[in-house]
Amino acid sequence: MLKPNEEGTITFTFNSRNTNQWGPVTDEIYVMLNNQRKFSEEFQLRVIGNIVEDFSGLTLDQKRKAPILEGISRTIDFGVIKAGSKKTAKYKIANKGVNPLEVRRVINNNREINVHPAKLSVGGGKSSFLIIDLMTKSLPEGDYKKSITLQTNDPDNTFVILVLNWKVQK
Repeated sequence: MLKPNEEGTITFTFNSRNTNQWGPVTDEIYVMLNNQRKFSEEFQLRVIGNIVEDFSGLTLDQKRKAPILEGISRTIDFGVIKAGSKKTAKYKIANKGVNPLEVRRVINNNREINVHPAKLSVGGGKSSFLIIDLMTKSLPEGDYKKSITLQTNDPDNTFVILVLNWKVQK
């Protein structure tokens, strides 16, 4: 309870064990002011966090068995694409480690790009593919460069940025 003109602090604790989401997360919380319960922006607090793994406590044996992400390239070139069309690319992900490599999340803020699956598990010594669909329906002619980010459980490649290039022509 705060008196008039008094300031206070609200402390938040985020327990990541209770979430299945990785990477940037946002939560909205509404507070009661003067015994009023309203669900409006005036009473809203937005809590933002970033859920990542802490690899600092790994033993030497765990480090030896850790997944190792190997991608052919960090750039995907779609080439020239006709306006209004769709093009698909496959991105190969290999695990050179022992334990399974988990692609925890694909962070994609591009509405013209669709990546699936959104999560992926690749066994030790195995490989798999991410499928990347590019839709140029609403894009004007020109050169484009966008990125997507993979969040993984590889201690040395937790976040991998893939750059996508293409050119739209009529």
